[in-house]
Amino acid sequence: MSGDPNYALAKLRDANYEMARGPGNVKDRLSGAFMKFHPVADGDFPDHLVGDYRWVMSQLTKFKCPQDSPGDVAYTLSRIRRTTGVKIAARLLYLESELAAYLDGGNSDNSP
Repeated sequence: MSGDPNYALAKLRDANYEMARGPGNVKDRLSGAFMKFHPVADGDFPDHLVGDYRWVMSQLTKFKCPQDSPGDVAYTLSRIRRTTGVKIAARLLYLESELAAYLDGGNSDNSP
């Protein structure tokens, strides 16, 4: 880990707040949440959480947009099912919980 896990935690908290309070369905809220946490990088997470972060990012950019589309995330969100959106949202919550436990020096097993 070469980055700042406290920064990642703050961004994940902002993203999960957006998920809980933002307007629209889960896919609409994921778009807003992504805007909150997208500056975070792999290096901001401890090694055991990097895979989960990469999974979230890969799910949100699964479909590459055509030239006239607003971006990979928006295009992907327009194509995925709501159930997939719920899984991504759950993983964001899991990442926040596990990262908070890591920073507190505790152990948690809140598997998604």
